[in-house]
Amino acid sequence: MNLFNELMISGSSLEKRKLYRRAAEQYNKAFHLAAPGNGAVLSKQEKTSKQTMERCLIKSKIKIVEGL
Repeated sequence: MNLFNELMISGSSLEKRKLYRRAAEQYNKAFHLAAPGNGAVLSKQEKTSKQTMERCLIKSKIKIVEGL
């Protein structure tokens, strides 16, 4: 298994434990290790890691304020 897959699996397990910021970090590392695309087009690995990273960042911004 290569490092890209290990980082994606690590990010997935962190996401399941609702550690979204840490998962986004792992997905970001995977994005930088992904195989490069053709010019302006992202590769499949780049696209997958970028989408999952953005999803985690969106989830981490959701905050529930109690006691108001």
